[in-house]
Amino acid sequence: MQLDERASIENQVGKVELHLQNNPKDGRGWEVLAPVYMQLGRYTDSVSAWRNTLLLLGESADREANLGEALVAEANGIVTAEAKTAFVRAVTLDGTTVSARYYLGTAAEQDGKREEAAEIWRNLIAEAPPGAHWVSDVRDALARVEANPGTPTSDATGTQTAVAAKPDQQAVMIRGMVDGLAARLKQDGSDVDGWVKLVRSYKVLGEQDKAQTAIRDAQRALANDPDKRKLLDSGLKQLEGSAVAVAPSPVQPASPVAPPPQHEGDAIQSMVARLAERMKNRHPIRKAGSC
Repeated sequence: MQLDERASIENQVGKVELHLQNNPKDGRGWEVLAPVYMQLGRYTDSVSAWRNTLLLLGESADREANLGEALVAEANGIVTAEAKTAFVRAVTLDGTTVSARYYLGTAAEQDGKREEAAEIWRNLIAEAPPGAHWVSDVRDALARVEANPGTPTSDATGTQTAVAAKPDQQAVMIRGMVDGLAARLKQDGSDVDGWVKLVRSYKVLGEQDKAQTAIRDAQRALANDPDKRKLLDSGLKQLEGSAVAVAPSPVQPASPVAPPPQHEGDAIQSMVARLAERMKNRHPIRKAGSC
């Protein structure tokens, strides 16, 4: 995503967020905003938005699969128990939901069940319609488990994954992911999203001192690039807690707020529709039958 495109989207996102503060039961608004958060690397916000969507608009295979994917992104590529549950619900509702089946294969791989993962992915490839663009991702995953049995691997997005079933082994792999990212950024500090991900990882691990050190290192590395420094500051600010984070109950209004004028509400709905259009076809793995 180009810097000017990102800035434009973030500007629209801010306006939709304000709308949702005043209208927290607008399920369509949450549903459109959730994948935008994913594209911006705001994974925790995406998780909250998908939870709101499911609560307000009801359960569907795609919504459950999208919630699961946001949870995986939030966990730095690990298919957590909560994410796996969402993927299972998705395939229960619709067995052709490719993204859910793909990540269930990833979950099997992370549990050390490589044959189970390979079978899931072989079936996906066999059932793929001609020209389905997601097939290459699945083939890469299948080739990985077939070529390197018993060794740590990278998933289709390049994230290191844990292949053992034991939690302590997964913890070691997660630590390896974080340390590897830190080492890469020490060599090349120009990756804004990498710095934000590193700070987020340290915070998740409870290592606040390392998070603060990473922030200072990032600021120094990007000191001579005003555009990237601005994106860094924005990303770090979002990590401190989104203004639209919904907890504990995502549909409870914070306080009585006068509704926006009707013309403003119409403008927001139009903006939401434009955001939805801009985010179409960005997902690498889509539901079976699409190309």
